[in-house]
Amino acid sequence: MIQLQSGEPKGSLLAYLLQDVYDIAIFENVPIHIEAYIANVTGKPKCDSEIKSLLWIDRNYKEHGIKLGSILEKGVVPKLIEMGLM
Repeated sequence: MIQLQSGEPKGSLLAYLLQDVYDIAIFENVPIHIEAYIANVTGKPKCDSEIKSLLWIDRNYKEHGIKLGSILEKGVVPKLIEMGLM
């Protein structure tokens, strides 16, 4: 289980810049929206519900055959790279 140590909710630069990232869910064909947050956590993340696995990635994830959801690939990852965080 992870525990939040500190974070910057919605008012953080990343959340502000990504708060309007929208796409269509691939399996359900419905609109989805994501808000991203920067946070410091301790512990190990645990998969639950619809998340079946977890993997830390870097900006070269495609070269390793890793596929991301479109909303991450189109919105979150490019912004992290632009900000020098990935």
